[in-house]
Order: sequence, then structure tokens, then C-alpha cells
Amino acid sequence: MRTNADDDRRQGMAVLVELCDETGLWQPLVAEVGRLVGLDASVLALPAAGEGWAAAVLRIAAASTGPVLVLPQRGAVTPSVPVHLDRAVIASDDSRDVAGAVRLVALHLLRSGVRSTVLVVLTGETAPPMWEGTGHHATAWRSELGRRHGRPDRLEVLTGRPGPMLRAGAEHSDLLVLLWHRHDAEGRASVLRDVLDDGVVTPSLLVPIEWVERAWTRGPAMAGAP
Repeated sequence: MRTNADDDRRQGMAVLVELCDETGLWQPLVAEVGRLVGLDASVLALPAAGEGWAAAVLRIAAASTGPVLVLPQRGAVTPSVPVHLDRAVIASDDSRDVAGAVRLVALHLLRSGVRSTVLVVLTGETAPPMWEGTGHHATAWRSELGRRHGRPDRLEVLTGRPGPMLRAGAEHSDLLVLLWHRHDAEGRASVLRDVLDDGVVTPSLLVPIEWVERAWTRGPAMAGAP
């Protein structure tokens, strides 16, 4: 009987690049990300960035049952092209389903030898009044925040527009992990839209939450983990 995991392996991991980009420099990282998720990479070239580029990325990612890797856009200023996958930033909005998926991703990265930082980006509507304080309530809130996210190697909390915050927070990392529900309708996937609209500088892995729950809750043997 065919399973969802069989469908994932058959589809592989889509790698989105601009049509005119030279992808050779990124091949070592693409291969490492492919091993991380346990899927073969399949490169798909898109028209150069511009109006409609972010929508095209979201449309393709929404149609994929597994992770999609988006490489930096042509002309993006990157500190360097990583040869090895050593450091990853996992984005979170502290919603219950995202935080639960972050725990699984951080654990899988740890088992794979990748250091992770969870970057929780809050808005004026979602940030609690005490989050920047130093008293007992602020300490308790931060402790609970760490517990919800599985106590990763490092956890940072920022407020502001997700695009600029995540772009800056992942600038010196090898990979930015963005979790979502594959809903690309207008008004949905606001964090992903903001990141894509702001320009992809760090290789970004768009990972469906349901895929994480399916692939990485059956032990470290899944998806290429050691």
C-alpha cells in the first residue's frame, strides 16, 4: 500500500532558484539539506525576482507535500556561500502548532549535528506586556516559551515585521527554516510572504508542519537522521 512517505520520496525536495542563477556554488549545501530531510533534490528554475515571484514560490511550495528549499536571489548580498550545514535558524510566531513543530525540527537538527537557534518573532498584537521585563513574570514567561519550543540550543525573542527580523537574525546562519500549513490563499502565510517579499538572503527551507509531524515523529531513523 502506498503511503504519504512514499509520495514524499517520489516527489523529492524542490529547490527553487532564479532562472539565470548559477547554482553550482550551492550544490554542497543543497546536498546536505537533502540528506537532512531524506529527500532527493530537484532543481526548478523560476523567472527572475520581481512582481509575482513570491506568489510563484508560495504556489509551488503549497503544491508540494514536502520541504521546498529557496536559494538566495540573484544579486542578494550574502556573507558567504556555506559549504557545510552547521547553523540553522528556525522561525516561530509562538503559535501552538508552530511551536510543536519547532520542537521536532530542533531535535532532528541536534541529532544531525546542526546547531539551531529558534527566533520567535512577535508583533504588537502577540507580544505579552511583560516580555521585555526583568521581574518574576518575565522570567517565568521566557522559561515557558523555552519549554514550548523544546529548549533549543539558543532562543531569541524579537518584535517587529517578520521579514526584516528573520532576515537579520539568519544573516550568519546556513539555513532559515520556515514552518507553515501550505495555505497560500490571500491573507494566509503572512510570515512567509513577508520573508519572500523582503528578499531571500539566507537559503530558506519551507517545511509543511504536517510533513514534520509525519516524518520526524517516528524516531531518528526517519529522514536520514543518524
